[in-house]
Amino acid sequence: MSVRLRIALTIFITGALTAIGVIATVLFAFQRFEHETTFHRADAFLGRVVDMYDNIFEMHQREPQQFNQFLRNLVLFEPDTQLYLLDADGTVLSSTGSAVLPPGFKVRLEPVRQAASNPDMPYVMGDDPERMDAGAIIAARAVRRAVIRNDEPVAGYLYLVCHKPVLPQGRLEVLGSSIAKPALVAIIGVVVLATLMAAWIIATVTRPLRQLTRAVASISRDGLEDGAPGAPEALLPARTGDEFGKLTQAFALMLETVRRQWAALRR
Repeated sequence: MSVRLRIALTIFITGALTAIGVIATVLFAFQRFEHETTFHRADAFLGRVVDMYDNIFEMHQREPQQFNQFLRNLVLFEPDTQLYLLDADGTVLSSTGSAVLPPGFKVRLEPVRQAASNPDMPYVMGDDPERMDAGAIIAARAVRRAVIRNDEPVAGYLYLVCHKPVLPQGRLEVLGSSIAKPALVAIIGVVVLATLMAAWIIATVTRPLRQLTRAVASISRDGLEDGAPGAPEALLPARTGDEFGKLTQAFALMLETVRRQWAALRR
């Protein structure tokens, strides 16, 4: 494998790994931004519900079936969310989902309490009762019974599950025109610029080496006679101040020494 090919492969592999790293970082950052935005929207929504209705548990106890419809009305215009009422142990009391949950179905309380007690967190992942094999962004607010006492314990939680949205065709086209196409143009520009720079670097680095190789080949082919066709001196690269220039100078000095010794030996 030639030096030029090795340098080209090194540049290509480095560029490919860098591109993969940049794409992975952008995707991770975009996903985190989506999760944080979804969590804060869900938490703000639950905050408004809890502030507006301070007798949620009493409403559920009086008319459980109508309370289910009440919850569905709250999330009527949010098709990617499901709202649940949990008791203090995490048992689902009411839900807006179409799936029939078994009696006594529970969700993990740790993420529920975490979301309810720390609304300033970036986001919280919790259980999705309808899709227990997949995590979901969740938000929760503690619910207390409507009593006068200030030390009333938590009676349960309003639990909001945000499903991952599926983009329809129209939104996919908008996403492609607003993000994918500009990103593709930028990537193509970077690739073209990097290719030109790589070609320039490869030519700059390998040209002196190729000239030195030709000079050595001419000595092997034509010998050390002065003035022979294709004399090594004519094939040497220019004597510059860099490493290749110093190598050229050392090669020329060595060639002159060998010629003197060869001439003395012939005499």
